[in-house]
Amino acid sequence: RTYHLQSPHPNILKCTMASTAPKRLRMALIGVGRIGSVHLVSIKHHDRISLRFIVDEDVARASELAAAVPSGQCAPLPTTAALLERAGEIDAAVVCTPTLTHFGIVMELLNAGVHVFVEKPLSLKVAEIDAAYNLAKEKSLTLLTGYQRRFDPNFGAVAHAVHSGKVGKVHLMRSTSRDNPVPSVHFLKTSGGILHDCGSHDIHLVRWVVGEDPTEVSCFGSCFNEDIAALDDSDTIVMSLRFPSGALASIDLSRHACYGYDQRIEVHATDGMLQAENQRPTTIVHSSASGRSVDANDFSFPQRYRVAYETELRHFADSVLDATPLNVSHQDVRTVAIIADAATEALKTRKPVQIQYRA
Repeated sequence: RTYHLQSPHPNILKCTMASTAPKRLRMALIGVGRIGSVHLVSIKHHDRISLRFIVDEDVARASELAAAVPSGQCAPLPTTAALLERAGEIDAAVVCTPTLTHFGIVMELLNAGVHVFVEKPLSLKVAEIDAAYNLAKEKSLTLLTGYQRRFDPNFGAVAHAVHSGKVGKVHLMRSTSRDNPVPSVHFLKTSGGILHDCGSHDIHLVRWVVGEDPTEVSCFGSCFNEDIAALDDSDTIVMSLRFPSGALASIDLSRHACYGYDQRIEVHATDGMLQAENQRPTTIVHSSASGRSVDANDFSFPQRYRVAYETELRHFADSVLDATPLNVSHQDVRTVAIIADAATEALKTRKPVQIQYRA
């Protein structure tokens, strides 16, 4: 609160009080499945967000979750169409629906004047990515695509050390991503495939840390899971990238890590090496006559990236409310899609592919 002193008479001071309570972002959450449930936790505890709507085709679940929002101001809705009818009641929306619905919903929200945070991939098509970001720019709206690893403090520290020259010239970077548990077939059917769904995270991370866009990609894949093979997808990938500076990067992906969620990166450079290791529930090391033991890795992505998801959401809210620049740009998102497309071609042809960054 601020206090203003007014002087209608030289000998009289009048004190008035004006409220300057911080503005809260009126938000809708669209989809409360795997990732939507993660974002719901962050939204409910965010001091600059007021959750007004939860949208999900499972109306009973949406109603139950809306009733549990502390503010008491959240209502359930069955469809995005129902939300658009009430678009004037929100400032922003978080889109966590199946992959292939992202682009259409984002365009509807932007046309309704709503700021958007959409889970990746925004689209599997570069032209659609461009269309969404161009529309956001035209309407002066914030559009953030969710690459949460950009907000992980461990990976961020590695990137900062590389960019500040702490380890010298990068020679090689490695990124490992192995899922736990195996995603459901229901999810995988509409995920866009392992390269756009899972691999896009690593592509985004590697090009950010190295600070360059690769010129060439090779990619090999196998499938050991019969259900995933039936979808004509791979569950195990090795990808190699070559950068203009001569630096190389390797990415290995798997849909199954029985020992817990496995997310590691390593940078080898002229003046040293940087590693960001897996996280565990505790740092306890138990030593005994039979050996040493530690906790298993964090179970899955909600545990491993809890801080990253919270930071990412705050970044989005700050961008809308304070006009702070986004650190995941249109160029970042379209470039990742182009590289994932080239990797898909390399996987199919079993030949290296020169990456063409079309305008």
